[in-house]
Amino acid sequence: RNTSNTEETFTFLFYGPLITAISTAILFSICRTYDFSFKTSISVAFLYAFTTIAWAYSSTAMSVVLVSMTILLSFYFYRKFVSTQKSINLIFCGFALGFSVLIRYDAFIFVAILLVFLLGNILKNKFKLKNLTSLLIPLLICTILFLEINYIQFGTLLQYSLTTYPIHVGAFGLLFSPGAGLFIFSPILLTVFISFFDFYKKNKNSFFIFVIYFAGLLVFFGNLETWHGFVSWGSRYLLPIIPFLMIPLAASIEQRTSISFRALVLVLGAIGAFFSFMWLIQDVSWFVWGPFGGDIGLYSFGMAGTHSLNLNPIVLWTFEYSQLTHSIILAFSHLQVDLFLLKLFGPMITILVVLGITTPLILMLKSLVSPKQDTFFENKIK
Repeated sequence: RNTSNTEETFTFLFYGPLITAISTAILFSICRTYDFSFKTSISVAFLYAFTTIAWAYSSTAMSVVLVSMTILLSFYFYRKFVSTQKSINLIFCGFALGFSVLIRYDAFIFVAILLVFLLGNILKNKFKLKNLTSLLIPLLICTILFLEINYIQFGTLLQYSLTTYPIHVGAFGLLFSPGAGLFIFSPILLTVFISFFDFYKKNKNSFFIFVIYFAGLLVFFGNLETWHGFVSWGSRYLLPIIPFLMIPLAASIEQRTSISFRALVLVLGAIGAFFSFMWLIQDVSWFVWGPFGGDIGLYSFGMAGTHSLNLNPIVLWTFEYSQLTHSIILAFSHLQVDLFLLKLFGPMITILVVLGITTPLILMLKSLVSPKQDTFFENKIK
């Protein structure tokens, strides 16, 4: 917006895309640890980056973007430790887990789950004391920092408050509500009902980590009055689980070679990319939602003192008043373009800049995923 200062504008333009790009690269690397082909791994990484709400959140500076990266990083080092049994991976994993909790306290859900699997692996192999020390020291350092930060902020070592909500309503809303549902805003994730079965045959331990983490997030956030995380695009609180819902898709892509399955992935991906594009090209929080407590936009349906956060339930539970529906309608009826390059250079120069950046990248990607190149990478690794 015109009222934003240049430093804030730069932060939003640089922070989100950079962190999301790093997360995508880490996801690619994780896929490779499961011996998925180079082509499959890069396909899943790009599907994550452009067909889920991760693309929309790449334009924000929200903490869920950063914590998604640190959680992915911790899991990558977990996978490296499982395959190599090198304690250096535990040190990096411990710091990544610790920083995740420092960024968002709800990351403790993933930390607790991964620690169980890590300890199980450590205790059944050699060098138990060395590996335990390598893992626990970084976690201890981050724990001390966490407690100190809480003490400075609140005057106590542990401080938080939660407002409860019917868990079955919140959990269902996180997944399927028209205004915030994860499967509505990122339909590519509907493939989990197929891919999880394929992935279970590939790696049972990782399968259980993903399922338990997914269930943990649904239970934790589904029990909150603010489970929707508004104003945001889809289920903001579930952003960290999305990469772990995409990894099983790699197993399905390699096991299911039928045209119908490939077509399903492409169609669902295209729909999800279109939905995120609706967020990226316009200021949804301003032109669709309107000012908080104002008489325009979706906020205007809320009544102070009656609806929590001035959010009328119809914006959550109906497609007619969903932010997704209204964003699409606004884009096609009265688009207010919110692209920094367009405002800075105008349409012609913006098109040339975008083509100049994307064309070489597309050509490079095409060469990388070619069968000949894929064979080259496989042989090089062997």
